[in-house]
Amino acid sequence: MNCYTEDFEEYHEEEASDDDYGDQLDRILVPKLPVANFDHYDPSRPPVTGEEYLRRVQLEAQKCPEVVVANLDVNQFTPNQTLIIENSNGFIRAKPESTPSVDWQRAQVSEFSHVRTSLARMRAHRPPGTAVDPIADRPPVRHRSMSWWRDYCIGKRSDHSSDSDSDRGGGGGDEDESDLSTPTDTPHNSSALKREKRAKRESNLPLMSTICALTQDEVIVLLSFYAKWCQQYRFTEHFGLWIYALLVALEKPLPAEVYSTLRDLSRVCSECRHKIGSDCDSNVLISLNLIICIIGRYFDQNDMCDQ
Repeated sequence: MNCYTEDFEEYHEEEASDDDYGDQLDRILVPKLPVANFDHYDPSRPPVTGEEYLRRVQLEAQKCPEVVVANLDVNQFTPNQTLIIENSNGFIRAKPESTPSVDWQRAQVSEFSHVRTSLARMRAHRPPGTAVDPIADRPPVRHRSMSWWRDYCIGKRSDHSSDSDSDRGGGGGDEDESDLSTPTDTPHNSSALKREKRAKRESNLPLMSTICALTQDEVIVLLSFYAKWCQQYRFTEHFGLWIYALLVALEKPLPAEVYSTLRDLSRVCSECRHKIGSDCDSNVLISLNLIICIIGRYFDQNDMCDQ
């Protein structure tokens, strides 16, 4: 009983102390000086009283910018400068004849957001364990190297292959060995070899089942691979399909290194667009503009947008 009484008294003491603190706070917030009413203040007339003068100072202070930069001639320091930092981020803006309109960019971002929502809804409504992995019969994830993904996405010996890969035999060693080991003196063997070469050249499309089977780590890795492939090979509409699908599957929030990959990809796409100019295939140009638009406007890389 005594313990209960002591606890009850301590509780009331704490409550009383809170009330005292509130009273002290109210006394502190009480204005000590009268505040003038400036409802009828005319700033065009010179101040007559001290209150009007303070009001004039307040209005003039509001017009001053928060940051003021001095206009100095820095050319005199140029000979003494030892480090030059470029402000350019490497992004090449589109030429006037290739620049997409702002309305087109907004429409593409809206459609892209709708596609991402549809993909997320499809993943959420799919019962667990029913997803079909179209690449499940391929090598395990830990054995899927960059060359394996290149063969799967863009084909082993497609028209994207570079001369350096041909010289090294990269991605085409199996085809060269088949040419040497398979006799071609009969029509049957010749047609079979052509079918084999055609199968090796075939690439895979980014189907919904394939994209849903990819993990986030694989999506990020593939985006980094495409940033390199766009520099090594000729950009085609097939590249645009894969990059768009990977961006749809990319889940937010993103770590800093993924934003760096997206910026590299946008920078490379701007270089490809600058090289091909306006004489290229319209679908290729639209694909490049679409990728740059999505990375810049949807993923908030505003300094790498076509204004």
